[in-house]
Amino acid sequence: MKVFFLMQERDRPYGAERAVQDLLTGLRDSGRCEPIMLFIREHRLRGRGVVADAFRQAGIRVRVEEVRGAFSPRLVGRTAAALRREGAVMLHTIGNKADFYGAMAARRRGIPQVATVHGWLLRKDFKERVYEWLDRQVLKRCRRVVVLSRFYHRMLAAAGIPESRLRLIPTGYPPHRLPPESTAATFPGGFVVGFMGRFSEEKGPERAIRVMAELGSSVPEARMIMAGEGNLLDRVRRLARDCGLEDRIDFPGYLSASDFFPHIHVLLCTSRIENLPVNIMDAMAWGRPVAAFRVGGIPDLVRDGENGLLELPGGESALARRLAALAKDAGIIRRMGRRGRGLLAEEFDSARCVQDHLDLYREAAGEEA
Repeated sequence: MKVFFLMQERDRPYGAERAVQDLLTGLRDSGRCEPIMLFIREHRLRGRGVVADAFRQAGIRVRVEEVRGAFSPRLVGRTAAALRREGAVMLHTIGNKADFYGAMAARRRGIPQVATVHGWLLRKDFKERVYEWLDRQVLKRCRRVVVLSRFYHRMLAAAGIPESRLRLIPTGYPPHRLPPESTAATFPGGFVVGFMGRFSEEKGPERAIRVMAELGSSVPEARMIMAGEGNLLDRVRRLARDCGLEDRIDFPGYLSASDFFPHIHVLLCTSRIENLPVNIMDAMAWGRPVAAFRVGGIPDLVRDGENGLLELPGGESALARRLAALAKDAGIIRRMGRRGRGLLAEEFDSARCVQDHLDLYREAAGEEA
């Protein structure tokens, strides 16, 4: 079965890109599906080709189409032509721009469209709200819509996506990304909190600074590493300086999981909205507890008191107090870390994720399972 994937390329392999790469690798290795990726590349994209090259290095067939402007009729025609040449029987789209272009190309070719929602940002600005409204209209017409968490399943059903077309398939975590258990059990000195993600509104990096400011008053030796890039980085740096934390917070830029997790004790996730965050899955793989707010799909990964700490949104002070208690008990940190690795293996198996997608494609194509 040839399945064509359509996705907008970004400048870094963030969580969604990694999850899709792992899925395509698993589908290919199953011997029952030939995945082909077509990236939509904005002509002004910085870091051009980084993500596409990562997919190629994983042995995935990749095509790239560059677009200019807000709408590209040419992309619809080129995508439809590629579907015809490759003999694709299914189009799988990821992201609102890919959903929109893919809907027209799939309709032109007369093949089913499946879409995966990795996350609506739910921002308040007009442009994002228009994009999300358009995406809802497209998703209502898709043969199947994959969601990664129970929260997004409820949200899309409430948005009018027929429940009969929704499928909950959590991201699978492949074994090759798991570090050795001995490596995951090694921690740095002191007490180091880590933040990993884009410096953007939905990730709430200012909240992380406020948590750190309160934590520092009771755990003076505590430090923080804030890894990532984004348009709020300068503002967050200023806030750290205003809070007197400039000597206790490092801003190293974008880091891979292997360059980040060995240097922290706990991952702090202060997002306002999340689906099924890959950085939390990475923390579980590396045996690190997670401190987070109870938003989106985070409770699907983090069990309060088992492999991490959960507080209601706005509970920065409560989270800081619980982190302070954690800082004083290395045994609890290690036990939570081991439990996180166990949950990852038990509930987020990559082979199961691949099989669920193969079943979904057969179902959407009208074939017998």
